[in-house]
Amino acid sequence: MRLGAIPQNITESIALIAGLVPTPLIDTLVALLLAKRIMAATAVGIFQALEGEPLTTDEIARRCGTDPQATKKLVRALLACRYLKHGDNRFTLAPVARRWLSWDSLYPLHSAILHRKLDLRFMDFEECVKHGKCHDFHSGLSPEEWQVYHQGRADHASPMIEEVIDKIPL
Repeated sequence: MRLGAIPQNITESIALIAGLVPTPLIDTLVALLLAKRIMAATAVGIFQALEGEPLTTDEIARRCGTDPQATKKLVRALLACRYLKHGDNRFTLAPVARRWLSWDSLYPLHSAILHRKLDLRFMDFEECVKHGKCHDFHSGLSPEEWQVYHQGRADHASPMIEEVIDKIPL
């Protein structure tokens, strides 16, 4: 699996092969924007708002207590990233969001996504490489962040816990 410059036609394929596409710009933007969109939508409750019924962007904004214009932009971005579906001027969860980001899913990853948001605060790799001093992730967590941390770790483990238990001799 790979994020990056994926040509959509022969012209783009030729440009990519010829080295004319500024792939470092794409490589540093695509994954970052996708991650931030999913984290933001999870944090404000967009996926949870859409669990029960299709909603307009204004209805989503009301349920989430968010700005309607900004919500509209985020919802459209999630649609473009295939996390939402659209029909009749209403949005619903796409299969990937329903499977992994809905509270009703077998293995909900809501807290794991919020855990990733915590991770971003401590990913100052440039300073770590320059000075050899990396942030102590755990010492800077508030009690609320510890709750997100522990629940996020549990969410990370939940899809594989049955396999791990099966392999441990009891």
